[in-house]
Amino acid sequence: MTFSSKEIGRWLRPWPIKLRNRRWKIVVVPLGSCGKLKCYWKMPDGERKTIGWWAKAAAKGKVPDDRQHYIHMLARFHVPVMASLTAVAMKRRGELTVIDGNYHLIAALSVKVYRYRGLKCPISWAGLVVPANQKSLV
Repeated sequence: MTFSSKEIGRWLRPWPIKLRNRRWKIVVVPLGSCGKLKCYWKMPDGERKTIGWWAKAAAKGKVPDDRQHYIHMLARFHVPVMASLTAVAMKRRGELTVIDGNYHLIAALSVKVYRYRGLKCPISWAGLVVPANQKSLV
């Protein structure tokens, strides 16, 4: 059984998240450790940066493209009231890459770790929806 992007999108809402088959599992990890994960976006040179790299660059206003505005909007208005955070990650080319929920992870880390605008992040843990056969995370 496969899932549509609409079904995966539902998983990104606050808990409880229900996985209907055994191909996926949820792993709860400290929010800070998500900074080590790769982001699915590629830089112009073809390199994939980490979520932490994007969060630090966004907090300092140095994200090199138009995603910065959206990340800042999330950090200002959404992250301070979030009750939970979930992202979808898959193994790609030997690395665990966040394929959905990138913006929310970046905004949350910008607030929690890099103190964007002095805001506070109410969450300390993130749920990662990963393939059930995934062994290591970060």
